[in-house]
Amino acid sequence: MNFLLQLMNRFSALQFRDRAIATAAGCTLLVLGGNLVLLKPLQLEIDKHRAIEQTNMAAIAAGM
Repeated sequence: MNFLLQLMNRFSALQFRDRAIATAAGCTLLVLGGNLVLLKPLQLEIDKHRAIEQTNMAAIAAGM
């Protein structure tokens, strides 16, 4: 708790420009981390299913 209070005091002591930069950097890290943790595994799963679907469609087309 003491660390959080110190961090808040240091943040409020910054100039507006520096606070804006720190906030933008934090938001960027949050978005990139969310993409890495949540969206990337889903995209890999979609790509895997798409490849299976293309293989199945090619097998059906070859059988006709």
